[in-house]
Amino acid sequence: MRRTIPFIEPIDTGVFILQCPNDKEKKMTVELQNQRVRVKPSYKHKEPAFDVYYQTDGSIVEAACPITLDDRNLIKSLNEQLETEMKKELESLIKKAQTEFQSDFLELGKVFMNKYPVEWKEIGPRWASIFPTVKVSIHIDGEIKDTVLLKEPTKSGGGVR
Repeated sequence: MRRTIPFIEPIDTGVFILQCPNDKEKKMTVELQNQRVRVKPSYKHKEPAFDVYYQTDGSIVEAACPITLDDRNLIKSLNEQLETEMKKELESLIKKAQTEFQSDFLELGKVFMNKYPVEWKEIGPRWASIFPTVKVSIHIDGEIKDTVLLKEPTKSGGGVR
């Protein structure tokens, strides 16, 4: 399956698998919608850095456990789990770019160049050696907004368990 790279491609929808809060053996599927990514470069003490802001809404579309939006603590727990898992995924993507591939396929250099063209003239020629050490901070805001009318666990036909 081809995955979208959120830094450089528009994102339509996607899915994420979460654990049921009261039974970690069971899973639920969350459809991600209205995904937005904003990359904010900074330049302090002659060092580039980036803050990545990722926002999304979610709908629970399949669940192996009963779920309702009425339980605020349950939804808060699911939102935290969603944000944690999404952050791990983005951190893994950045780590691969910086260490495994040592390639700025996320195009962070372009973002920096657009915001700091004068500074880019100084660091641009050395970007290949600078990029692997650049600090990238991830900020996630994920909110499950509906359960697509689910109240009871869905019947699995070989899907999520």
